[in-house]
Amino acid sequence: NSQTGDRMISQEMAGLLLCIEGNANLLINGADCHFSRGTLCIISPFLSIEKSSSSDDCVWEMICDNKDIFHSVAIHIFDTITKTNLLKNPCIQIDEKHIEEFVFFADKIKSKQRMLDKVSKKEDFAILRHNITLLKQTVWVDYLSLYFQERSFPSHNMSRNENLAYEFIYTLNQHYSEQRSVGWYADQAGLSPCY
Repeated sequence: NSQTGDRMISQEMAGLLLCIEGNANLLINGADCHFSRGTLCIISPFLSIEKSSSSDDCVWEMICDNKDIFHSVAIHIFDTITKTNLLKNPCIQIDEKHIEEFVFFADKIKSKQRMLDKVSKKEDFAILRHNITLLKQTVWVDYLSLYFQERSFPSHNMSRNENLAYEFIYTLNQHYSEQRSVGWYADQAGLSPCY
């Protein structure tokens, strides 16, 4: 498939784009980027992503939605995002374990989205829709964290509050599945639960 200039993602979207098979060249903000199995792109409204060319066996997996569903998460790390090269270089290469994990969550999200059509009660619909949103946010934060681990960024002096916020987000990202207590997170940060 040699298509040129096809917009892949609306500029109102945010999320993740993963090449799971084949090869492709995409124009990201006008720069040519090569994708192969395991190339992951962090999608943001600040990026223009167009398909330049792709192999016949190229397969994509996306976990994305309207940018607003990621806002509540992104607002806490906005400074990190803007002070890094994320907007200039939004791609990383991930390993097989992370590819399989990504596909698993993408399939789980698609399955839940199909269930939305079958839900008749308004309350059940709202709960399922919220569950889908939380899954998307969780996967986005996990892979954004992986992106930051893969890249080195110049350090800058942060205020105590900024540092506490970043440490909290990191600790939450690492332990959210087993720790839900405010007291536990406060103890990790050396703060009182009221703080």
